[in-house]
Amino acid sequence: RLDGAAVVVSLGGGTAVTQPLRSNPDAAAGSTGAGSTRGGVASSSATLASVIANQPSVLGHAGYQPMDLDAAFLFALRDDGSLQVFAQEPPPPPGIAAGDVQQKQLARAAANASAREAIAARLRGARGVGDDKIGNDKNDENDDESKGAAAAFPLDFFERTTCVTGEVTFGGDLARRTSSDSLRFALQSEDSHVEAPAPGACKVTMSLAKAGHVIVGLRVHLGNSGSTQTPTEMVIGPAPIPAPIPAPAPAPPPGVAPPRPPQSSNTTTTMTTTTTDGRRKFPFEIGARRWYDVPLTRIESVAAERDLVVYLGAAASPGTCVRVD
Repeated sequence: RLDGAAVVVSLGGGTAVTQPLRSNPDAAAGSTGAGSTRGGVASSSATLASVIANQPSVLGHAGYQPMDLDAAFLFALRDDGSLQVFAQEPPPPPGIAAGDVQQKQLARAAANASAREAIAARLRGARGVGDDKIGNDKNDENDDESKGAAAAFPLDFFERTTCVTGEVTFGGDLARRTSSDSLRFALQSEDSHVEAPAPGACKVTMSLAKAGHVIVGLRVHLGNSGSTQTPTEMVIGPAPIPAPIPAPAPAPPPGVAPPRPPQSSNTTTTMTTTTTDGRRKFPFEIGARRWYDVPLTRIESVAAERDLVVYLGAAASPGTCVRVD
């Protein structure tokens, strides 16, 4: 295609069907239409070049056709970390609504999934209670947290969650120059970004007041503006409170000699206080445009309650402000 999008051609039923693989079909269609209305070959070519430049390229693709459904799926992975799913199914027979056909297929797929789950449960019961640790993500995460190792999360962690970006109130350094609503709109838009007010690390707070919900993870997109403004890392949790310095001993009453400190000819005793930072740090890949999935452990979610605090590290290029897409 002239606009640089890949096209899938499916053959079946004596007809050929095509479907373009676009990352943002609405934006591409609008840009192409705007170029044609202005007229002129130069305007149209410039618009197509802009569309191609803004389209993330496809890194890989895979096809899958389940036995439970009369449909084929194509998965396309792009260089920004996004995954697109395209579906192709034959038209319904004459006189039968497409919705009825889909309901029957979904019912058959649900019955088969329940049967497979029952078989897996019987197999786990045959191994015994003490050996049943396969697929138990909660136990694995508890073990990792108790041992101080990196917490392990299931691959489908975010598939079990609900996006609440539209209901979160943002604050911190990123919201210093703008309102929370403007910040939320910029983060939800594909073509906008948010920039820190000053170079160096910046603090971001997220408050969720929705009853019965708690923040369990973050999805962050970085790299649209290059590697210079990409933060090096993200630290989860508020900064630790420094340990208080012990107060000096009270002065003795008049006429009473103060106690003598222990004397040593080889060592000098000094009082110092240290604060241990046990927060988890999530590093970012410099020079890559992609999504980052950052799940939170149960300890981090409970500690945050309704207000989650994260710190974005300084940009890869010193003196530049951090930018989040």
